[in-house]
Amino acid sequence: MLIPPRSYLLPAMLALLAGCETRPEFVYIPAPTYQQGLTVRAGLPANGIVSVGSWITLHANRLMGPWERVHRDEVPDSVTCTRDSPPRSPDLEIASKLRWEVLPKGSVKYNMPSAPDWDRQIQFSVPGEYRLWAISEGPCGGDFVSDTLRFVVQ
Repeated sequence: MLIPPRSYLLPAMLALLAGCETRPEFVYIPAPTYQQGLTVRAGLPANGIVSVGSWITLHANRLMGPWERVHRDEVPDSVTCTRDSPPRSPDLEIASKLRWEVLPKGSVKYNMPSAPDWDRQIQFSVPGEYRLWAISEGPCGGDFVSDTLRFVVQ
């Protein structure tokens, strides 16, 4: 019988243990008064006029809650969403984590957010009136939509 050297046993045991998942005794579910919201704004120039080709920084804040801590075994059958920990709320300056939509389509460009600030920016290539909003994935599935920004580009 071939016995592996001890140097192989420890990594193999650690790999097996890593596959074991411990489930917390308590979970979080949306409380009866649970709400979620997403607010957006644009960093417009002081004069409020958006110029073709200028970059506009987008801002967004997400609010979700309250969450209720319950014993895992006591989650009602009607609850389809449980979490091991509640999402952070409020979730501030998350513009780079959202999907953005604009109408009319086809005449905008977005930057590629990067460190250190991860700013999300938009640039308009054609003058006109625009509507802009953000979409966030909900913590329990399903999307929710922000308010709509409206502005004129000259």
